[in-house]
Amino acid sequence: MTWLRRWALAAAPALVGAVTGGAAAALAAAPVAVDIPLSSATVPGVVYIMPQLEKPQAKLTWGDCVKIALNNEPSLLAAWKTQQEQLASYYNSYNGFLPNVQLTDTYNKFQGLTGVSYSQGFVANYPYEPQVAAGLNVFNYSALASIWSARALWLSSVAGRRGAAQALRYNLKVAFSNLLYSQASIKVNWMIQDLWRRNYEMVLLRYRSGQESKGNMLMMRGLYLNALEAYYQSLRNLRRNQKALDQYLGRGDFKPLELDASFPSSYVVRVLPDDAALVRILEGRPDVATQKAAVKSAEAGLSQSRSLLIPQARVSANYSQLGQQFWHQDAQSNYSLVGMVSFPLLSGGLTNAWYQIKSAMKARDAAQEQLRVVEYAARQDLEITWSSFASAQDQQENQYNMLLALRERNAEDDVLYQAGLMVFDIWEPIVAQRLSQELTYLLAENTALQQEANWERALGKELGQ
Repeated sequence: MTWLRRWALAAAPALVGAVTGGAAAALAAAPVAVDIPLSSATVPGVVYIMPQLEKPQAKLTWGDCVKIALNNEPSLLAAWKTQQEQLASYYNSYNGFLPNVQLTDTYNKFQGLTGVSYSQGFVANYPYEPQVAAGLNVFNYSALASIWSARALWLSSVAGRRGAAQALRYNLKVAFSNLLYSQASIKVNWMIQDLWRRNYEMVLLRYRSGQESKGNMLMMRGLYLNALEAYYQSLRNLRRNQKALDQYLGRGDFKPLELDASFPSSYVVRVLPDDAALVRILEGRPDVATQKAAVKSAEAGLSQSRSLLIPQARVSANYSQLGQQFWHQDAQSNYSLVGMVSFPLLSGGLTNAWYQIKSAMKARDAAQEQLRVVEYAARQDLEITWSSFASAQDQQENQYNMLLALRERNAEDDVLYQAGLMVFDIWEPIVAQRLSQELTYLLAENTALQQEANWERALGKELGQ
């Protein structure tokens, strides 16, 4: 038997090419989602219900998905609207330092006679009193603090919009990756069940010729049926992941779609950015920007409280007429110009200003400490995410090398088993390990792409960047 084993190993390269070529042909011939028949498979004693798959309406690239999501995803659109709302409120806060003008007209009756009553008690038969009043805050620290507060709210809405774009980029890329994985796993699972079917047919022939046991034949049949069920499950996963991607695209029709792409090459991250680069990254993260806006809002609240200790200056002017007709040329005119300085120190009570300032200072200190918490958590998030991303890249490379080795080993052992030089109990685990590795490598690709999305999230990248 030694010479026969040597002959089989010598002939293995040619036979390996035939076997691996057959596997490649099976993979190339694997039906895509739109070409799969919708009837149940004909398997003795087993009925599998095929999911109702519809023909995809379009093939989308990653760039297409980004464009659709930017224009349709509701959470991102809501964040944009909130930012525009806060920007309008911020502009409106400047009205505290702009002149205000008021136009009024009064018609009065007094003791059955038409007229206007003066403080001296004089009553004239002048029912109409149109007037124009104008005022201007020369100095109002409270109004200035209101501007700072409105700006802090606007900055917070900007950070919220950036956070929504960051989360959408991550969720969309994960959904994109999962759908890519589903499309690829359909072909891989088809190839796997096709190889298990051919192996089952080969073992069945050996069993009928008396060269294999019935138990081994039934085991091979069970493995084939398991692979067939896994293929059908991949079809169901495809439909589920299509709906998940539709959700983050903001498409309300939820029509089937297909991705016109393969797994993109992840850029290599082997070294964590230096401290200077990390500082820039932290400043650009939406969660840090949101907390910085919260600190500014607390500082504006403190300024608002301190305005109780600062005098306010205001000038106002008033012009009015008294006449029997509205704005008549014979009407009596009256005008006034007033300058006023107010000091609201005790307007809310003897200790109102003291406790308001003390409360605002504590709120500012708490916001600053919370900023430190967010920055430390962001730094740790970068460390963890970078480590996971680098590990996923290493795993992808390692799983690919393992897959190449198992394919070669399986091809060689197929020759030995067919030549009768290897028993079933040794050959079958090798086949199972190789076919399992096909899916393991595909999963490693998907994991690397999702960790890339997580790393981009940690960097604070937004959708469209």
